[in-house]
Amino acid sequence: MMDMKVLRTNEGSETWNSDGTLKESEISYLVIGASSKTAAKDAILKDAPTENEGLFRSGIRFDGYGDGGEIEMTVIYENPDNESGGASSGTGSSSESDPPTAAFDCGGATKRLNYSSKPPRKAYSAEGYSKDPGGAIGWNGKTGPECEIAGIEILIGEMRETYTKVMSRGKLTVDFKRKVNRLVGKVNSTAWKGWEAGEVMFMGASYTAPLKGTTRVTVTFNFTVRENEKDAKVNGISCGSRKGFEAIWAVPSSKSANNLQKVDVDAVYISEVCESADFGILGLGK
Repeated sequence: MMDMKVLRTNEGSETWNSDGTLKESEISYLVIGASSKTAAKDAILKDAPTENEGLFRSGIRFDGYGDGGEIEMTVIYENPDNESGGASSGTGSSSESDPPTAAFDCGGATKRLNYSSKPPRKAYSAEGYSKDPGGAIGWNGKTGPECEIAGIEILIGEMRETYTKVMSRGKLTVDFKRKVNRLVGKVNSTAWKGWEAGEVMFMGASYTAPLKGTTRVTVTFNFTVRENEKDAKVNGISCGSRKGFEAIWAVPSSKSANNLQKVDVDAVYISEVCESADFGILGLGK
């Protein structure tokens, strides 16, 4: 059997818009030695570029058989702006070269606090009561191994940013999706979009588009932002800098002196609980 050959010819056509921009173009191919039209089509789609002079491959047309039995086909390239549908299906005036669009909002999140920033006010104590909770919130009044601090959930500010970007359908491969998924829950390793390293966590990405008939897709990327602290404090103790998504925690101690039982802090630790990553893979800029 003769080996199949795909030959790109100099034939084709081009159509321009009234403003002089290219609207659509065609590239003609000859396939020699193909066993069927389907085999020829598959070979051409493998060989033909997905983009041509700023236009995107939108289809392929069977033109007939040549005198020698070769199959003639044409690959069609169009401007996706001419397709019908909304931006989520990769249409509209946006292009892949456009910068991402951004949205911002802030709201409440919860944070567990085991120590108050200031000593509490004593509202009442029984006669002879000689226990001092220090800054501990919800202390059970016991010392030693039985000492427990319940803490409290408080409301704190948390920022959210969303970026949308038009991407070529061909770039949304399974490999790209795997890489994006692996970034979920990670924080920025370097300064990004004006935020310091460690302040931004990637929460995931999404898009909706038809399985066929689109060449561009609008992808949404979601982030949560928590500010870094220059001087984090626990029970009034200055503990230095803490990144937004690092955990800060204390080792409590309960001491007895002069018939007074008091809760204090033996040590404070700052733990890195989220991995850092380069957000450059998302293609949203710096």
